Amino acid sequence: MNDDELFSHFTLYRGVWIATTPHQSKKITREDATRLLKKGGLMVRNTYDFDCEEETEFWYVVKDAPFVFEDLSANSRKYVKKANRRCIVKLIDGLKNKEDLWNVYRTAYSRYKNPDNILSQKTFFEDIRMSNGEYYGAFCRESSVMAGWMYCERRDGYVEAMKAKFNPLFKHVRPSAALFYFVLDYYLNQKQIPYICTGTRCLNHKTNVQEYQFDKWHFRKAYCRLKVYYSPKIGGIVRMIYPFRRLLRCFDSVTFFHRVNGLLKMEEIARNARAVCFGSLAQRNVVSRENIRKFLNATPEDCLRICDINLRQQFYSKEVLEDSFCICNILKINDEELVVVNRMFGYDGLDMRQTCEKIVQDYHLKLLVLTCGTNGSYVFTDDGLTSFQDTPKVEVADTVGAGDSFTGSFCACIINGKPVQEAHKTAVQVSAFVCTQNGAMPIVPEKLKA
Repeated sequence: MNDDELFSHFTLYRGVWIATTPHQSKKITREDATRLLKKGGLMVRNTYDFDCEEETEFWYVVKDAPFVFEDLSANSRKYVKKANRRCIVKLIDGLKNKEDLWNVYRTAYSRYKNPDNILSQKTFFEDIRMSNGEYYGAFCRESSVMAGWMYCERRDGYVEAMKAKFNPLFKHVRPSAALFYFVLDYYLNQKQIPYICTGTRCLNHKTNVQEYQFDKWHFRKAYCRLKVYYSPKIGGIVRMIYPFRRLLRCFDSVTFFHRVNGLLKMEEIARNARAVCFGSLAQRNVVSRENIRKFLNATPEDCLRICDINLRQQFYSKEVLEDSFCICNILKINDEELVVVNRMFGYDGLDMRQTCEKIVQDYHLKLLVLTCGTNGSYVFTDDGLTSFQDTPKVEVADTVGAGDSFTGSFCACIINGKPVQEAHKTAVQVSAFVCTQNGAMPIVPEKLKA
């Protein structure tokens, strides 16, 4: 991605680079993130795969269907009618009405248990001066006092309702109902904007705002993927305190820890699963197979998805194997299973190495691990490199768990950034050690840990 394209897709907001246009957002590389961070900021929140079909832990709140008043519930229609009798909504000049905007903002935040990122009056006024969006105010018909406001910006293909604040002293006139009714009708119906976005999943404080949008106004969750990149200033700090995230939640009432906890929640979502191992035997039932698919589809794109096939009796088929090859990025297979796959997939005439390289190429795998019992093991990579390790000669006590320990240690090494050859060597040594011990889960010596 060139610089012009990169910087057109991201904007810096309070130290965080975020996607400017959700439906056009793309997954970026660490190199792309580094280029952004060189321009300033502390982190990049890369959301991508907007409105994907699978449920993920991160989403945008959007309304993309035409607004139809009659589709609202009877109670919602009643509240809107009352609100329109008691309030008038109009487009306002932010600078001319800055004092009214500030009064609503200040009063709204005074009721928050944990006010997060509350602005000073000076910064608030400066934001108004720099804004290029549209402010809508809800005014009491009787007193002409501003009871609430909403700020929206028109973007490329959508409208972002970025801010909305309501004075709790005027809750009885229902300014939120009046504003939402006006804004939805204006943008979706009159201007025919494709969708309105009211932000992403709220991580840093409990709120009923999004539930209000879902339940009352028929907004929905547009699920997406999340990847976070940090500047060197805070990346090490986040990794250092991440193991203590549950402890830090005990101090959430303190504003500083409240903000830190919000950051750690986002990191937790971004990490999600770093590695998932699944096999063919667990997919012999259609229900379990579909659940495995759903789980794998919900994992981050850079997650290691390891397929360790196990051909037992009649509990496999070409369809199940092929689907598994398509969804995994690491395949573990033994020499006997490879013979079956070779015959089943029409790879006749290819030797062992050619078959493995063909599978890597055809199914876009990162790695293929081939174990050959006492004859050693191989790792084939997507860039054509091959690693080979002899099988150590040990006194076998119990072979149960040897294969899984191989897979676990190999993936742990890869996750920790070790080269394939080193990961392969460690996996072979761990597997050999497990064979010398009784039981499937012996304590592994420190020198063999990833």
